[in-house]
Amino acid sequence: MGCGAGKEAKPADSKKKEEEKYKPDEKRTKEGKGKETAENKNEAKTPNVSKKDASAAGADNTAATNGGTNAAAQAESAAASGRDKHMPGPLMALTYLTEDKECACLVSACGVKSDMVGLSVSVYNVKTNAAYSKAMSDDDLMKLKEGLAPTLQWPNFWKMFASALQKADLKVSNAGATCEIRMKSKSDPKEVNMPLELAQQNSPFEFFCAPMPRIFQQKRKQMEEEAKEEKKDDKKLREIDLAKKEAEYNLSEAILLAGQDAEVRLTPVLSVLREEASCSLQSLGEIHGEIAKTKQEIEKIVSGAPSHPLDNMYSCDIPPTPEPSPVNVESLGWDTDVFETSLKLPDVAIMLFEYHGLIDFFKMDRNVVLNFYNVLSTRCHDVPYHGHNHAVDCLIIMHFLLNAMQATIKFSKEDVMASLICASILDLDHEGFDDIFIKRAGSMLSMLYSDLYQNTQNNLTAVAELFYNPKIDLLQTLTPDQNKDVIETVREALFIKANVQMKMPMERLQDFKQLAAGGADWGTKDNIRHLITHMTRMVDWSCWGRPTAIHKKWMDRVAEEYYRQGDRELAVGLAPSSFYDTCWTTDRSRHDLTFSKGQATFIDGVILPLFEEMARLAPDLEVCVQGAKANKEAFDKNNGPTGVCLKNVMSVTPKLFGDCSGSVAFARVGPDADTLWITVASASGKVYDATFDDTALEKRGCRESGKFVENLTQAFKDSTAKAACADDKTVLTVGDVKLELPIVRDLGPSELIPYIKSYLELRSLSAMRYVDRKVDEINQKAQAMGNKSSSLHGEEKALRGCIKCCAQTAESIKPTLAGLKDELKAKGGKEAKVEVEDALAIKVRNPLKAPLPPGVIEPPDMKSVDMEMLKIIKSKFFTKEHGAEADLAATPDPEKEKHCNAIIPYLTSDFCMVTKNIDNVKRQRIYDLMVKLDDWDYDVFDLQETMSGGISGENLRNQPEGGALFVTAYALMYKWQFMQKFNIDEVTLLNWLSVVEAGYHPNPYHNSMHAADVLHVTHYILGPGGCKEKVKATDEEIFAALFAACVHDYNHPGINNAFHVRSQNYLAVLFNDRSVNENIHASSVFELMRMDKFNILKAFKADAYTKMRDDVVDFILGTDMGLHAMILSRFKKRLDTTDSKMYKTKADKNLAITMCVKMADISNCGRPQRLYHGWCNVIVDEFFQQGDRERLQGMPVSPFMDRFTTVMAKGQIGFMNYIVMPLFECMGEFLEPMSKASMIAEENKGFWQENEDW
Repeated sequence: MGCGAGKEAKPADSKKKEEEKYKPDEKRTKEGKGKETAENKNEAKTPNVSKKDASAAGADNTAATNGGTNAAAQAESAAASGRDKHMPGPLMALTYLTEDKECACLVSACGVKSDMVGLSVSVYNVKTNAAYSKAMSDDDLMKLKEGLAPTLQWPNFWKMFASALQKADLKVSNAGATCEIRMKSKSDPKEVNMPLELAQQNSPFEFFCAPMPRIFQQKRKQMEEEAKEEKKDDKKLREIDLAKKEAEYNLSEAILLAGQDAEVRLTPVLSVLREEASCSLQSLGEIHGEIAKTKQEIEKIVSGAPSHPLDNMYSCDIPPTPEPSPVNVESLGWDTDVFETSLKLPDVAIMLFEYHGLIDFFKMDRNVVLNFYNVLSTRCHDVPYHGHNHAVDCLIIMHFLLNAMQATIKFSKEDVMASLICASILDLDHEGFDDIFIKRAGSMLSMLYSDLYQNTQNNLTAVAELFYNPKIDLLQTLTPDQNKDVIETVREALFIKANVQMKMPMERLQDFKQLAAGGADWGTKDNIRHLITHMTRMVDWSCWGRPTAIHKKWMDRVAEEYYRQGDRELAVGLAPSSFYDTCWTTDRSRHDLTFSKGQATFIDGVILPLFEEMARLAPDLEVCVQGAKANKEAFDKNNGPTGVCLKNVMSVTPKLFGDCSGSVAFARVGPDADTLWITVASASGKVYDATFDDTALEKRGCRESGKFVENLTQAFKDSTAKAACADDKTVLTVGDVKLELPIVRDLGPSELIPYIKSYLELRSLSAMRYVDRKVDEINQKAQAMGNKSSSLHGEEKALRGCIKCCAQTAESIKPTLAGLKDELKAKGGKEAKVEVEDALAIKVRNPLKAPLPPGVIEPPDMKSVDMEMLKIIKSKFFTKEHGAEADLAATPDPEKEKHCNAIIPYLTSDFCMVTKNIDNVKRQRIYDLMVKLDDWDYDVFDLQETMSGGISGENLRNQPEGGALFVTAYALMYKWQFMQKFNIDEVTLLNWLSVVEAGYHPNPYHNSMHAADVLHVTHYILGPGGCKEKVKATDEEIFAALFAACVHDYNHPGINNAFHVRSQNYLAVLFNDRSVNENIHASSVFELMRMDKFNILKAFKADAYTKMRDDVVDFILGTDMGLHAMILSRFKKRLDTTDSKMYKTKADKNLAITMCVKMADISNCGRPQRLYHGWCNVIVDEFFQQGDRERLQGMPVSPFMDRFTTVMAKGQIGFMNYIVMPLFECMGEFLEPMSKASMIAEENKGFWQENEDW
């Protein structure tokens, strides 16, 4: 093979051709002919002959210079010199400087001006981007051969030389400046080593890019010859097989190299842009905040008091409700066009409620129904898709589904009402942004609902608020049981699955399939709710299966709303997002390419499985399936130009190289898999680059992408492609097609070289199994790289758009602010002071409407802590003995090492002296307690008393120097080396610890001392307990677990979730009775970190921050005791599984870590008795306080919360038997060191069994 291939046997015909190739030229001079004939017969072996040849070569070269450099003269000169007429074409090989193959070198060899004259050997060091070369004339070659092997014939010389390059039998040293070619032969001389000293060159183009088209031509000819031959040897590595593997290799390589290149070029740029965009957004936010506050001050002067976002929550204004227009209910169905009929939501709703007999059955007031739907109508935002028309359409489709299923399913009136309400509120307060955008933008809904179904939870909260108004409460005439039935069904349907937050809404479809296939009893409430869940999904997605004309109208609105989201993403510096993991994104510019493909994928993967399953239950719904299939077929037809699409063509196309008017063109698959990526490198060192998709090629007259790629391949082979290079672009001409490529950058190591390297690398392998292994390796790397290139480019575009948009918006609203300030001044008001948090955030932070503690609007900076005490604690973990990589021998630079910008630790040598004699009793006590961080009996009671003087509510309320949580968290941040690894700002950490500790209410049990205890036990289970090693948890995952433990009860109101739900207070409404307290904890702490000086996660970049936030939220929500049985059951099932993938998946690791935090949260029962009894006393106090409140509000007192009847022993024994012991035993099985918790818990339970009257 011509380039780096393995050794192979040649057929007889091939050998004959090879021999013919080296036959002497009949037109040579008589002298030259005689000499060469003698050489071929092994007769001319004396050095004198070579000397004559050398002198003749010098004379002929001079003549050629004087008379021109035409091919005939060169051939005659070569013949006269005795050099063979042809070397075996350009050759290229891949070798390495070191055995670990870390430093690759390309070695090329070709004629100086053609294959007929001289020899040029070049080396390119890929790592250093340095090129070295040595050009030799025929005279130089003769002298070199003379010195190496005088008897060596020229044909044999070229065969040995080519073989050495083919087998990469080379030794490169001195960074590439020295190259030794090791030539071997079966006949004498059997081994000849050719050492060459090379000179450094400016550009790799001439020696490595320019020869590639000719090497490519050789390979194409070889493939053609192999295609004609019958394949006899399966082990033989053929070029035709390599090309197929190369095509498979190409996509992964394109993704990988594009990602690496984008990472190198854009990472520093993005860092600057992020900072600039953040400042722009902050400045714009300050202007908006000032406008809002100024308006509020004006309102205060005019009306006497400012408005509050929650003032009208229970008494919203009801617009006038006109008498409903008649609607023919019988005409409403799957083919109803709401755009043509102009139906109104109240008109349709009242007719459907009457049609289904709900008004008479529940004795409902028609005016209340009309009022409710009139309010819903006004709460539908003016957005293209999720607006009023969609709400009307959803109601109609739900009616259609109920009718279609009535033959097989018997719905109760409560089920019918719940179904209609579900359909009605899907668009309530929907602003046209999906949950992904809300999460990425970090909006209030994102903070409030912890990134879990933000739109859905907001729907449910909004409708629950409406039901508090008697004028629009649809459920006021229902009995309590009927009311509960309807509300639970609505929540089940909109949450997809009760009490479980799922990442993908189609996951439960598999459960539904199994349920339907098993002949489900649709009379049971769980099953009917399961059905209504999927009816609601079908309603929401019905437009994808509607008749063509209606479908097209909806699709236009879907696209416009999604592109509006893209515009908003651009404004806030976010890259475009994708629609349900399809190729369609919010980028308007890619509509023609991605919209049809994305919709076809969505219908095929999401819509059809759902519709088909529903049609099995109700045959009348087959029309929905057929409609969806017809729409998919239409999208498939519009999916790019006619003919074979690029994605299919490029998946079987290897790399293509072509000589284009002295420039080198290179074509391969683009990183998007469905694009053609073309690069042109000019001799001047400039690189022109562009990608073309089906649409782009079609606009240039190529309606068949496959045909164009064939033409391009042929043009490269024949050298008929032309490249006209200018300063700013190049135009590549292939037949009648002209492709414009803009200039990108100078030729560098990230351009053609990596592709040339991989081209040679595959061909240097000796067997197909090694090729397969190489392909698998790059596939895995590409998978890990993902779509980093498009992501980084998208982020760059978004950030630049954000900066521009912020500047334009700021300029446009400054006159408004100036006008408001003038108005306020004219009314005698003072300039408004902007608050950090809005009223809703304050309400969430203070759920019981207690007086705001000092600093809620502007939380305090770090406490007046004993800095010397913290310095001692910090220095302890900067020693190798206590976890650092090495002892601290030099003072850290606070400017560079942010984890030391508040407190400079002692050097290790000084620390040993300081801790031998700590002269302060309090510091000594705290230091002694820190020594026990890795012990199960770590005593937070003792620590809290030492820090604040006691454990009473007053002590917890007033902790000027911090408490147990502050010190424990600070110590663990350094013990785990998080501060150093993530370079977290120490000032921010101290601020954050101060406000988090202050944010814990002085409850008897759920206070900052409990948080410190849970934090310590979580650390113990992960570290000494062995969980980190067991699940191979990353530093980020451990940090998330300890972070979650630290804040898991932040802002706890001192009442449990059951109290919230039973009293139906605002937070129960806000969080839809789901993990109310846990949602408070998560949303409050992330809302706090929206203020920069409390954001300890700002050290993490966007992707890392998102993963960190997801983990923290998962771990916090996992502490909800309402989910205890479900989480424990899942973990037990996983323990019973012995597959090798256990704990390798993210879900498994998160489940294990969630169990660690859960165990820490209820670990009191497994602690030494003195600690356990301390916790028993305070938790009973808190229970009794809740019982007192329940009694005052006229509610039944919860079990074990009545201070007059509760027997403490009974409650503790029951809690241990049913909650604690099953979890402890499970964790003991999982982690052997944790089995001691079960033994201690048994001892503690024994105490209560002996003292049952307590």
